[in-house]
This record gives sequence, C-alpha cells and structure tokens, in this order.
Amino acid sequence: MKILVILLLACDCFGNVPKADVLLIPFCICGIFMHSKFYADDVNKCIKLTVLGLLLSMASCFFFRGQSLWASLQALRFYWLICFFFYLSSQNIEIKRIEKGLCLFYFIFIIAYILKWMFPSLKIGMDFNDNSIDNTKNVFLLGIFILPFGFFYYLNKLFKRFKTKYMFFVLLAVLIWFNMGSRTNIVGGIVSFLFMYFHYFPISRINIKHLKFAITLGLFIFLFLQIPIIQESLKVIQEKQQYGSTLDNQDYIRVQQFHYFTQDHFKNIFEYFLGSGMPHGTSAYGQKMLSHGEIGGIVTGWFDWGLIGLSWVVGIFTVFMLFYLYVKIVRSKLNDDFFYLKSIYLFYIITSPFAILSFEGGAFILQSYLLYIFCKKRIR
Repeated sequence: MKILVILLLACDCFGNVPKADVLLIPFCICGIFMHSKFYADDVNKCIKLTVLGLLLSMASCFFFRGQSLWASLQALRFYWLICFFFYLSSQNIEIKRIEKGLCLFYFIFIIAYILKWMFPSLKIGMDFNDNSIDNTKNVFLLGIFILPFGFFYYLNKLFKRFKTKYMFFVLLAVLIWFNMGSRTNIVGGIVSFLFMYFHYFPISRINIKHLKFAITLGLFIFLFLQIPIIQESLKVIQEKQQYGSTLDNQDYIRVQQFHYFTQDHFKNIFEYFLGSGMPHGTSAYGQKMLSHGEIGGIVTGWFDWGLIGLSWVVGIFTVFMLFYLYVKIVRSKLNDDFFYLKSIYLFYIITSPFAILSFEGGAFILQSYLLYIFCKKRIR
C-alpha cells in the first residue's frame, strides 16, 4: 500500500491533485544523505551525474535566459524524483513487495483509463480532444508510465509459464497503446517483444512445444486485431500517415520544432550543450516557450521529441547519462525472473528519443523502483 500511495502521488493522483508529487521530494533529499554503502556504485554515479546536468541547465537558464533558479527548480519537479532511488537504496525492501505494488498500480491505472475512455465526463485526470483526423476522443491520464512495466512483467510470466490470464494482462497495455495511436510505443513494444520472445525461444532450439506456443500466441494476436476499437485505432494511425504526420513533411509540427531548436533557439554552443533550461510559466522565457498554446501544436514544444527534445532544455550531458544508464541495464546479466527489466529498458532506448514516457509525469519514481530491483538482482 505504501508503494501504491507513492506511485499515486508521483502522478498527481492521475492529475486530480496538482503537484502532489512534491510531497515525495523530502524523501529524495533525505535519501541522498541516508544512503551510504550501497553496492550499485555505478548506478549511483549515473544518477548523481544526471542531477549535476540538471543543475548545470538551471545555471544556463539563469545566465542566458534570465529565469530565476527558483523557477527552474520548480519547473524540474518531475525530474528531481530520480533521487528517490537513493531513498530506496537506504531501505531494505523486499522485491516481491515492490512488484506487487507496481502491479496493483498497473491495474488501477487500467481501470481509471477505461472508465475515462467510456465516460469522458468523469472527473478522472485530463482528456485531450484531437479532431484533426476524426471525431474519436484520445484519453490521457497521468500515470501512463506504468504501462511498459505491466506489459513486460506479465509478458515475462507468460513466456515462462503460459497462462491465459497473463495474455489478458499483457493485452490490456496493448489496448491502451493502440487507443492512444502512439506509433512510437507500438513499434518499441513490438521490437522489445521479439527481444524477449527469442530469449526464451531461440531459433536454434525450436521444438514442437515452442511451435504450439507461437501458434497460440499468433491466434491471440490475430483475434485481438479484429476487435472493433483496435480496427478503429489502426485506421487512425494509418490516416496519420496519409495526412502527413511524418518527418518527410515540412509542414509537420515535429519538423518545424526540430528546425526551430537546431537553427533559431540557442544563443551559442555552450547553451546548446548545457541546455536552455526547463521553462517555467512565471518567467519571460517560460512564457515564450509555453505561450503558443494547445497541446501538440507548438513550435517550441521540445516534449514532442522525447530525449532529443529533453537535451535541448536540460542539456546533452544530462540526456547522455540517462541513455547510458538505459544501455547499461540492457547489456547486463539478469536471471529469467527479472528479464523484464532488460525489455523495459530496451523499450525505453527505442521510444525515448521520440517520446516522453520514460521520464515525464512521475516516471522517475517507477524507474527508481526498477533500478533498485536491478541493483539487487543483476548478475555480476
């Protein structure tokens, strides 16, 4: 229950309690001083260097853009949560408890999302209307960062011991990704799925049992794709391609954003490396960056470019340390019970350059738990 409460605070109770995640900051600060001897020194160093990069971006924003350090401190409130790892490392938490807490949050999020999807007027989180292609309503709830965990955790269980319920739990995450029309997450999910599949069923050791499993799995996927709402989502994704939501279209907003940040935004090479700073609405810089309005249509919208965009505001060094940490986990050795960690971080490597799922809206609290499990269970 403590883990569930922490996750709910991290996502502002699905957006219903603004800035609830600030209540976790004291734990992050205390954790920095409480953790003394934790054997994952390399992970500690990566996180500390990431925090150093955030501090440097604050200084850059103050010097080049005139935004106060206090405003930058507030603007980075989601990112300080990465220090929650230090608090966890000072505790002796049972891994099974963490996994149960994360699973419980996964199902609560699924229920909240489906309720908001079916009854848009419900006061749960936020909703964004996108009528540029059709009249469907895209539902958005803070807390969506839990989907990669639920997907790969239960997929790992499915591959180890085939049970229909695990297939159902996996498809819940896929259902939401399709409803969101997130091409990046769908591609990342497919590649990471194949990564895990061939880990358990390498081509060199295929037998009748593996073929039966593959046929059953293929049948489930085929039936899943026949569901009307999935068919509708596929149609929306296809129409995005047809309507020019691709990088070869110069009028596509992401192309315009890339051109702005690479050609017009930065004052010099030092600001480019350190980042121009996370904008806050109380400063002139923040008002310039945030004033163009509606979600999905602003030229200064760095967030549409995931980690690439994040490097524009918090610096290349900061993003490099995060990406290095992701790669390190994928390349490490873990036994099969925790192989889902490698798949999650491979998913992050594929999707994070173009999507914010791995670092926005309280996601660093989830990553703190995942990194804690990794440090306890990796094979040296």
